[in-house]
Amino acid sequence: MITLTGHEAADAGTQTDSAITAMEALCVMYGCLSDAEPTDIGDQAFSYTQPGYVYTWVRVGPMIAWVITADTAGETSEEWAQELVPILRDALASQ
Repeated sequence: MITLTGHEAADAGTQTDSAITAMEALCVMYGCLSDAEPTDIGDQAFSYTQPGYVYTWVRVGPMIAWVITADTAGETSEEWAQELVPILRDALASQ
């Protein structure tokens, strides 16, 4: 499953500022898990695993992608997220 969220500008900040704030909130919510770790994808990312699942959040500019994979023996969500980053960058560049 892949979920994309675009963030609107809040107050005097930009859309990207809003997305950064949202990622910080996600890190507080999910990053407290013992196996959560930063991931070197996009502008900002982290992932964690639970039995049978891998969860990865990645931010590119004002867009946040949440990628979940259920088959940890196959491609991980981090691998999916790495493939998603160039697509997000291209979509942002075309706006």
